[in-house]
Amino acid sequence: MSLYSDNVDKVLGVIQLPEADEATLGDLHTMGLKLYTLSTVDECDDLEFFSKHRLTIYREELFGQIGDTWEVLVGDSRAAA
Repeated sequence: MSLYSDNVDKVLGVIQLPEADEATLGDLHTMGLKLYTLSTVDECDDLEFFSKHRLTIYREELFGQIGDTWEVLVGDSRAAA
């Protein structure tokens, strides 16, 4: 990760994309071709049930990492509410 190494003093956090099997990679590819986002997958009528399920699991893993990183950087904003 040369990019990371060259800029380590500027990096506040790193998000690693969750590992995905071939079926999930295919779903992500289809999602990209149709210009869908992970946030709107549940509303897409032309995706199969299992595709939606795999993409939802992928989204939860990815968004969970983003949320965890955000909490480390700025604190848990939910606790203040």
